Amino acid sequence: MFSYYHRILTLQLILLFSTAGIAQKAPVKLFYQDGSSITGEGKLKKDQVKFWKSDGSKAEKIDITSLERVTFRYRAGDKTYLPVEVREREYPLVLQLLEEGSVSLYRDYMTVMYMSGMGMPGSAPVMNSNSIVDYYVRREGQPAEHLASNQLFSKNFKKAASQYFEDCPELVQRIQNHEYQKRDIQEVVSYYNSSCND
Repeated sequence: MFSYYHRILTLQLILLFSTAGIAQKAPVKLFYQDGSSITGEGKLKKDQVKFWKSDGSKAEKIDITSLERVTFRYRAGDKTYLPVEVREREYPLVLQLLEEGSVSLYRDYMTVMYMSGMGMPGSAPVMNSNSIVDYYVRREGQPAEHLASNQLFSKNFKKAASQYFEDCPELVQRIQNHEYQKRDIQEVVSYYNSSCND
């Protein structure tokens, strides 16, 4: 009997501590569609920000799709999230902005937790996680397009990037020659914005 409760308690603690780092309260600035902004503290919760004004008032939940963007200030640096129209999607996705320019780069990050087995008899279940990262690119005035993912069976980056950046032959050549690969996606977009943008 104790073994069963011990397993449940261990599993709950693992889940508690593994998800605690995802939504930490941090200084935040909300930018509204009308150009106004407000600062306070907040947590990112899927497509919402749980927001506390600086005066210590009660938290309110704000849908990110009603905002222009949200910037969180962390020790490691600022992170900006915004609603982005994506080709072939009915609703905007809330994505992290990595690079802004004539072509902007966005990231969608998700951690999937799963139990891979019970381990040794009498021991706690074994929890594993897998991170899924999708990258989107968007030209000014157009919906974003999915360009790459860290998943095994995702788009062929060389082919997809060569097609997307076909108006920049020097960049396409670098992609075709493997100078730039999927892991260099931010450098690819930065190169395009600085060298190929007429």
